[in-house]
Amino acid sequence: MRSFYHLNQTEEGKRLFEQKDAISSIARSVRALCGFDIIVVDQYLNPIVNTYDYKNCENGDIRVSSVVGSIITTKQPQTVYDRRDSADCVSCPNFAVCEVGAVAGCPILSGDDCLGAIGYLIKPDRIGEFTARQDVMMGFLT
Repeated sequence: MRSFYHLNQTEEGKRLFEQKDAISSIARSVRALCGFDIIVVDQYLNPIVNTYDYKNCENGDIRVSSVVGSIITTKQPQTVYDRRDSADCVSCPNFAVCEVGAVAGCPILSGDDCLGAIGYLIKPDRIGEFTARQDVMMGFLT
């Protein structure tokens, strides 16, 4: 995993990292209100905050070939309603033990630059609830 040194190479990245405590506080508040876990990563996939508890995964590393990695690469919001239908998820070495059912997120943009991504990690038993509230939940991120 890369260090936050990489994030601090740009002024925008530095400001994002400097707001880590505030971002963490907001993410934990959103999790408490909506019940969906929140992940925020920098453009190098370093976690800034992650409210999800990876009980069955070997590590919580975010890979480039993941849904969150793809959000950063494409600079576009993405939603995977069922991880079994996502090639990125299926190729993950932790797929068999992963407790995430769905992923939805948006890039964090500054002009044309992608500074990172913010997203929801949704447990399988909460996918229907997320889908019913998706417009509001995704609107909050954008």
